[in-house]
Amino acid sequence: MSNYLNGNRSIPYDVLVRFAQYFHVTTDYLLGLTDTPEPPFPVSAAERELLSLFRTLSKEQKELIAQNIDLMVKQNQR
Repeated sequence: MSNYLNGNRSIPYDVLVRFAQYFHVTTDYLLGLTDTPEPPFPVSAAERELLSLFRTLSKEQKELIAQNIDLMVKQNQR
């Protein structure tokens, strides 16, 4: 690992992937392509559609949706 960190050796793809899995970060983070270590949050097609529609709403409408979600989450926790 020291040789990889010091730039003395190039890291093979499979080793890079194993490092990312071990440290629970993305390979982009290890390569310095992003400052965000967390892997992207998986989103289904239905969730992408909801997000797309949500982005078309006004600020007030978004706030109402957020309030409704908070209420439903509290109801589910009972």
